[in-house]
Amino acid sequence: MSLPSMLASLWYKVIVESTDVANKPGLVVCNADGSSIMGTSTIGGFSKMCDTSADNTAQAIKTSAGNLYKIDAINVTASVAYVQIFDLATTAVTVGTTPPAYVIMVPANGQASIDFFEGMDFTAAITYACTTTPTGNVNPASALVLSAGYK
Repeated sequence: MSLPSMLASLWYKVIVESTDVANKPGLVVCNADGSSIMGTSTIGGFSKMCDTSADNTAQAIKTSAGNLYKIDAINVTASVAYVQIFDLATTAVTVGTTPPAYVIMVPANGQASIDFFEGMDFTAAITYACTTTPTGNVNPASALVLSAGYK
């Protein structure tokens, strides 16, 4: 097996198959109080947020226009969960009715880590909610851990 194939296989085992979220490279993991384990509120010019109890309530990543560069979600439930992302203020979102601008599927007992290298542009605000279906409003059995890097 070539070195790139071995590294790809190892990456898959660590990132996709592992349920040990504290040791997943590339994730911005939160402390129990919601603060990032990385300390300060900005890294390399990016602001960051961390939510250890992400559920089906619309929550703000950023309350004004901006760009989303990274989002990580950890799902500890035995069912698939979805992160719905909206280009609206939290007060303008009715989860399950308002169509999301972007949806991320988070595997059962797994994680999703998305890098938007050019940044995903949001003209109003960056808002999210976590649900059991891509456009629904049902709360996951357990809250997700969600972190994001934005400007």
